[in-house]
Amino acid sequence: MKILEKKKILVVSIVIVSVCLCTIFYWRQRIGKSVLGEMKIQYACDMDKVRLAQEDFFAAHDLSGRDKLHLFSILSSTRKYDKKRDKSYLLDGSFLYSPKVYFDFDNDRYTIYWKYDSGIIYCEGTEGKEESYYYLEEDNAAKLKELYEKYIDLRGVSRQ
Repeated sequence: MKILEKKKILVVSIVIVSVCLCTIFYWRQRIGKSVLGEMKIQYACDMDKVRLAQEDFFAAHDLSGRDKLHLFSILSSTRKYDKKRDKSYLLDGSFLYSPKVYFDFDNDRYTIYWKYDSGIIYCEGTEGKEESYYYLEEDNAAKLKELYEKYIDLRGVSRQ
């Protein structure tokens, strides 16, 4: 009886480890194909300071640790922009004008630009490299907008 129990425990352990490894592999692939992968960011803890901005107006505070994780999840869900497949959208409520995300990584400052009216996100092109455009799904765009509303006062900023 003990041998059978040990085999069951071993099988369950192997299954759990396999599921964990597959999940890690999936997330690494997803991050690698996103705007974060272009900047060589693999983990949320790699982003030292993150600050949202609209036009030239910066948020009063850096993102909290929890909101950094939320932003990391949103940005890791982006994918290469395909003009034929991806459609423009406009979110309800306050309008963001030239929203940007500034963050520090490896002692450098990076900027991600969000074309709010089309769902396109891109980062500053590095030397000799063209800018790559990434698409942000509408539901994730709504989540990102909620972060902006949390950190930047958008009252009175309506669509024109």
